Amino acid sequence: METGPFVWRSPSSSITEKIARRGQHISGEYGVDPFEFERARDIMVSTVDTLPATMSAREVCAHFAAADDAHRTYPVVDAVGVLVGMVSRADALRWRRGPEIGTDLLGDKVSESSIPIGHPDDTVGHIADIMISTDAARIPITDPVSGALLGLVARKDLLRLRQAHKSAKLERRPFLRKAFREI
Repeated sequence: METGPFVWRSPSSSITEKIARRGQHISGEYGVDPFEFERARDIMVSTVDTLPATMSAREVCAHFAAADDAHRTYPVVDAVGVLVGMVSRADALRWRRGPEIGTDLLGDKVSESSIPIGHPDDTVGHIADIMISTDAARIPITDPVSGALLGLVARKDLLRLRQAHKSAKLERRPFLRKAFREI
């Protein structure tokens, strides 16, 4: 059934009305989940502060103690930029409380294969799932072939995407309002 150039869009369809009568509240229209359509490369921070794997544990402790604006967690990279691990302020505090920090290299202290990572083509939803399952606040994004660090996705990046999607949705103007004024 064609209704001409104007299409009437109701905020609630017959299906949502049926659901509402059964006691389930529908807060809005069905929509697209931006986490499933955006990619990690679209929201990652590509300029990432890192620490070298050749830095000593003592230097890392001094770095975290001296830097007021230091991040809570840093990716650790080798000489060619391949991700070796992550080091946190909590790690540095634990090392300082230990019997002897010594000259252990950062790359030796943090290198482990269980680092949660993502790739540029992963959906943001997949990155969010990794964050939830590993309780990680930041996910390094690496090249799938070389392992080189390309960027970092933090929880705040997920929140910014959600806010941008919500703002875009709220700023939409009804299509028919302008068309009806012209008639």
